[in-house]
Amino acid sequence: HELDEALLAIPADDYVAALTGLQPTRAGKVNCPFHEDRTPSLQLYEDGSWYCFGACGRGGTIYDFAAQLWGTGTKRREFLELRARLADELAIGVRA
Repeated sequence: HELDEALLAIPADDYVAALTGLQPTRAGKVNCPFHEDRTPSLQLYEDGSWYCFGACGRGGTIYDFAAQLWGTGTKRREFLELRARLADELAIGVRA
């Protein structure tokens, strides 16, 4: 789907900064918003994926990040709502 392609093409440092206000280090890391984190452990990748090398060990795509952040799921109707909200939050012009 065109919207999925647009969202999945966003580098993780861009969408994490936009959704959380956290600014990545030069090494592409931020403090993980999913657990108490004194040293940046969430690695952000250019391909849009992310992984926490700290306490939670979570990782995935833009969808997984937003679902964790907003406390929602990634299946069926929840996914459609999540995708639409991401498009709105990140000002992506393509619609579902």
